[in-house]
Amino acid sequence: EGMARKGKRELARYLNIALGSLSETACQLYAARAVGLISEETYRRMSATHQNAGRLTWLYYAAIRRRLTEEK
Repeated sequence: EGMARKGKRELARYLNIALGSLSETACQLYAARAVGLISEETYRRMSATHQNAGRLTWLYYAAIRRRLTEEK
């Protein structure tokens, strides 16, 4: 969704929203494991995927923010 927007500022905004959504996902994964909806193994696999997505999104966000700062 953010890629369809014009400009780095809009992209940074949508990446920031994505990071918030990733945080919500972590809470939902934890809750699903706590009440037994998913197994420990499933939790570990999904958590690893979540962490990787978060790392990649954060790196992309940070790069865009750096470029915005350099343009000022």
